[in-house]
Amino acid sequence: MSAAHPFLFEVNARVRLAALSRAAGRAMTLADVEGDALDAFAPRGVDFAWLVGVWETGPIARALAQTDQDLRGAYDRALPGWTDDDILASPYAVADYTVAPDLGGDTALAILRQRLRERGCRLVLDFVPNHVGRDHAWVTDRPELFVQRPVGTEYDGFRVGDTWIACGRDPFFAPWRDTAQIDYRSSGARDMMLAALRSIAQRCDGVRCDMAMLVLSDQFERTWSAWPRPADASGDEFWPNAIATVREDTRHRGDRDGFLFLAESYWDLEYRLQTLGFDFTYDKRLYDHLARFDVDFLRGHLGADWSFARRCARFVENHDEERAATVWPSPVTAAATVSALTLPGARLINDGQIEGRRIRSPVQLGRWQDEAPDDGIGRVIRAILGARDVLTGDWTCINVEAPAFAWSWDVGMRGRSLIVVNLSDGRLARRIRLPETGIAGRSIHLIDRLASRDIVCDGDTAAGDGIVLDLNPWQASLFEIV
Repeated sequence: MSAAHPFLFEVNARVRLAALSRAAGRAMTLADVEGDALDAFAPRGVDFAWLVGVWETGPIARALAQTDQDLRGAYDRALPGWTDDDILASPYAVADYTVAPDLGGDTALAILRQRLRERGCRLVLDFVPNHVGRDHAWVTDRPELFVQRPVGTEYDGFRVGDTWIACGRDPFFAPWRDTAQIDYRSSGARDMMLAALRSIAQRCDGVRCDMAMLVLSDQFERTWSAWPRPADASGDEFWPNAIATVREDTRHRGDRDGFLFLAESYWDLEYRLQTLGFDFTYDKRLYDHLARFDVDFLRGHLGADWSFARRCARFVENHDEERAATVWPSPVTAAATVSALTLPGARLINDGQIEGRRIRSPVQLGRWQDEAPDDGIGRVIRAILGARDVLTGDWTCINVEAPAFAWSWDVGMRGRSLIVVNLSDGRLARRIRLPETGIAGRSIHLIDRLASRDIVCDGDTAAGDGIVLDLNPWQASLFEIV
């Protein structure tokens, strides 16, 4: 990949395109996203734009989204006064891995992809390995690809002819009733999903793999062992061959930047997925413990093995989590955001996060409630993106007494940075000893990109006795060292 610690921006393509269409007074497609409108899809400084909701869905999934009582309650909270026209099928109930016609189809996506490349940004799309939508042609044409049995209940599946096909599910939650569960015990099913993945990969520069751990062979068996095994059952893992095949395809196409694989992953299976070939895996543990202000966990987490840490995907917000502005009060949001978006690994920014949105909308909504923008967290994220060139290279976790945390980045001649965060509601004074590489024997200037604070000191002192920093409650500082 072109960036070792990339910034990814998740964008709700359907919502953003609908907003552009309303503003223009005409139907817009992905091919119409240009100029200033491109900033809503890929803010300046991000390495990847992850477009959610581009794939074709169908009427069964939409009807279920419109009638599900739990979802209707969520719509009431997120968009009072909504109508059925506002409700779309879940983007994760895919009917076909072609770009939806109302978004302009595959041709419009290719145009947008080129525009993203021209501003130094690459395109990530969703791959949903565990299931397809009930509208998918395979449900009727290739029912043998799905987990099935002769009889079932409306809770766990649906009837197709003489067969009861299971709905997709996470074993800890209710089934997703708008989906059909692919049977990963079947070699034929794995082959078909690999073909779908290869097709997606021809149209983008990376994939975010939804609930990637569900199709690990042992996890799948644990979930589905009570359902009959397919005739072509085998215990092969899907991911190693799938990832290797796509990477080989990418090399044949001459793409020197490679292809990104991001896994949505939980259950402490992140490292295992990394060993199977994923570039990055969700770091939900960091999010959870930042939300609980668990400084003891954070101390240990920062000490994780580098081979694991550099392949974590950090975030304080995504479409499955509550908005950061509602999880933490205003000053705490900034501290959590700086912590997540300056650590090693991938850094994920959610659509609406820069504007300080507070309402989390279900992915089935095609329109968001209007909210007054709050630029406070936007200034923080833009400052981080502006310092992205010194948030890579050699990383050092600096030993400092909790609840303060500090780390530094060194990119040699390109510069250095120091991040210091106070994760408490009290004032602190902490001595910070910088790594001596590149600062010994000279005066250094620390410029705080998040506040009007500049420090000039002797490099030998900074690396020896250290410098004492006074930290306000929940203060986060991002110093560029020159």
